[in-house]
Amino acid sequence: MKKKIIISVLLLLVLVIGTLISININNSQYVLKAYLKENGSEYTLVLKNNSYIFKNNIWKVKKIDESQEHISLMPWSTDEKSKKITKVVIEDNIKLDSLLILFAGLENLKEIDGLDKIDTTDVESMAGMFYNCKSLEKIDISSFNTSKLKNTSSMFNGCENLTTIYVNDTWNLDKVEYSDNMFKDCFKIEGQDGTVYDEDIIDKEYAVIDEGLNIGYLSKKGFFKEVEEENGEYIEQGTLTDEDFENVD
Repeated sequence: MKKKIIISVLLLLVLVIGTLISININNSQYVLKAYLKENGSEYTLVLKNNSYIFKNNIWKVKKIDESQEHISLMPWSTDEKSKKITKVVIEDNIKLDSLLILFAGLENLKEIDGLDKIDTTDVESMAGMFYNCKSLEKIDISSFNTSKLKNTSSMFNGCENLTTIYVNDTWNLDKVEYSDNMFKDCFKIEGQDGTVYDEDIIDKEYAVIDEGLNIGYLSKKGFFKEVEEENGEYIEQGTLTDEDFENVD
């Protein structure tokens, strides 16, 4: 009797271990997983890393092969509920080597929480990342490492309500070779020192912090500026960083 029990337990262990190995092998081919969280009539897109396995109805995204002639939009951008996605939450630390068309086509997306959880150390393409995100007003990519970035074509193309893009002091596009239409139709964009949209300059030429002698569409994280309201009063507008709080007496 005891032998049978021991054999049964061993068989069960073999089955469990085999299943776990199978799951790990299966997960290794994916770089990203995602699912939708319903919030009334709207949806939040939740992004997870490839180890996430405990959710039904998830999307699994494989590494993007940029050598393909035609690259499809992300599954959440073509889903019937895509027009109702108003928020993105990145819950896990995620390492990717391409952000190509990551949020492209999410026309009603208003907020992205957790962009700082994406490790962009090896990212070479951000082409079309926010393409046609018409409802975004501010984007904070100040955590992005752009040291290997080569392609920013159409990165913000069609973001017609985008006013502010925050970056950090290490933002550098020296290695970028392709930046066509990077800011196309970003009619409301305004740099830190007040540089506004110019339809003739929509590539990486103006993808710099608008400061001093540098003319561009970007703002430095932590920068504040005075904005005049309709009543004639001035308010400070901008962002704070942890360093700002550390320097307060």
